[in-house]
Amino acid sequence: MQITSYKSFRGDSIDSIKMNLITSFFGLIIASLRLLLLVLMIVLFVSIGFVLFKMGLVEKEFGYKLRKVFCQFAVLLLGIKIIKSGQISQYQGALYVSNHRSLIDAVILFSILDHGYVISKSEVKNYPFIGTGAELSGVVFVERNNLNSRNLTKMKIKELLINKETVIIFPEGTVSIDQKPLPFRKGSLDAAFEANAPVYYSALEYMNPFTDFWFHPHLLKQFLISFSKLQTRVRIHFFDPLIIVNSLEAIQKIESDISLKLNEFQKSWDSKEREELFGGKV
Repeated sequence: MQITSYKSFRGDSIDSIKMNLITSFFGLIIASLRLLLLVLMIVLFVSIGFVLFKMGLVEKEFGYKLRKVFCQFAVLLLGIKIIKSGQISQYQGALYVSNHRSLIDAVILFSILDHGYVISKSEVKNYPFIGTGAELSGVVFVERNNLNSRNLTKMKIKELLINKETVIIFPEGTVSIDQKPLPFRKGSLDAAFEANAPVYYSALEYMNPFTDFWFHPHLLKQFLISFSKLQTRVRIHFFDPLIIVNSLEAIQKIESDISLKLNEFQKSWDSKEREELFGGKV
């Protein structure tokens, strides 16, 4: 049996540390450049949209198109590779439901879907440029801890669906950093039932949870962690549409289907990362 000498081992360790430092340094440069370009893109696209809307030269449909183009550029810039499965529908007047992993989830969905208002937490409205862009491209803001706000949002969803507008929602209400999604709230499905609107739903999972899950409470630090690598792989599966007969049963089915699909996706995770983060459970 070959024995590695202490000197050889120490040399290998130093080389490994040097390589990790170099990789981290270049990763930080990549993430910082991406952030700078992303901010410039946001300023450019929001400014164009704001001026054109204020001058009355364009309508809502243009806002959707501008948003999709921006999101497609953002996906390319951030090195996100989207692996899709299932049948994607662009049906107008439907409720689209997805689990929530990252603040980039909406960008990924909007790079695929042509239309849709999205339900977002009210804090986003105060983000510089992002809040303005959100309002221009179709966002309904909700105060998650305010019952009256949630009821008004439900009424707004119903109104939009009746008027054949598409609505996109993450019913967990916040990002989940566990293997399973958080419990889904059924208010939006009540609205879809009352509006007689179909529900399309999807399971979205990142293939490198160690860097892609939004564990860090600081937005900037998490961005630098997530996008310091060349590529971020995301898998998304679109399920067959659902017609709601009973909101509670529907939300249970959606949550179960998404959980099962996430479990399937997670089998592709690196086993060491899965062990460290979740104890190796699949």
